[in-house]
Amino acid sequence: MQFSKTILGVLSVAMLFAACNSVDFKKTKAGVPYKVFGNGKGDSIKQNNIVKFEVIQKTKDSVLYSSYKMGQPQFIQIQPIPATFSYNDIGSNIMEIFMNAKNGDSIYMVQSTDSLIKQNPQMAEQAKIKKGQEFITTIKVLEVFKTPEEAQAAVNKDRIANADKMEKESLEKFKKDTAAQAMVSKDAKTIEAYLAKNNIQAQKTSWGVYVQILNPGQGPKLKVGQYGTVRYKGHKLSGEVFDSGTFPLQAGMGGSIPGFDMGARELAKGGKANIYIPSTLAYGPNGSGPKIGPNEILVFEMELLDISDTPPAQNPQGNIDTTRAQKQ
Repeated sequence: MQFSKTILGVLSVAMLFAACNSVDFKKTKAGVPYKVFGNGKGDSIKQNNIVKFEVIQKTKDSVLYSSYKMGQPQFIQIQPIPATFSYNDIGSNIMEIFMNAKNGDSIYMVQSTDSLIKQNPQMAEQAKIKKGQEFITTIKVLEVFKTPEEAQAAVNKDRIANADKMEKESLEKFKKDTAAQAMVSKDAKTIEAYLAKNNIQAQKTSWGVYVQILNPGQGPKLKVGQYGTVRYKGHKLSGEVFDSGTFPLQAGMGGSIPGFDMGARELAKGGKANIYIPSTLAYGPNGSGPKIGPNEILVFEMELLDISDTPPAQNPQGNIDTTRAQKQ
């Protein structure tokens, strides 16, 4: 499927190349030539709309970037266009062109690499381009959203559809992070010693989280994209409790520290478990406020009260900030 999507993207570029030989180009305020191809049936793109699109940037020699290949459509909110902007300000040029396009349109924009490098010599190295070529950007407008809420729903839908692939890629990246793995290995020794001392049987996940299932629950486990209501108590290996409460979690959407999310997804409705989380999958070297220091191993006693495909009613939550700025 991924191969097919990439081929379709490249074929779209080839078709645009052919079509461009027989059409007139317009120019942005900065003098960048472009052409919008469409049937004129979609809604016009307006300021503050959020646009979902696929993009390919290439030169004659190579494809420099392809969202098709990455498997991740791009999202951008249409901002006011500056009164003046430069030829090599790709973002502002594209923003102006979007304002002249509609949902479903395709866009072809071409820039001289000589002009780009002249205005910004570092671009030759940053973008891997050479003089004497054309820098071509092709865009396919997939959807246009009027509100951030509509766009976020689409982002979540894409994330859910690609959950397995993204999880695999994230795990591969995590395994190659030598600093993270060194900390995981160190924490694993501490956790395993604690488990052995207290005669606790726990399973280690591929990420390095230890899960002691007390009750697996009934029915299917919590899945990415679903909403789970989690009752929890968090403490350190020393037994010091730092928080307790009920937390509404949308699984796999980055709303909690990674280890907490991973632990919840090991349970079905009504399930109970103790989750032992290495610091790298908790708050890492920064810790969290006065209660959780740097590189703290955390333990969560959790019960998955409910699973739903829609957001649950808001329940009182604990005091701890369970989110983390950088998810692995």
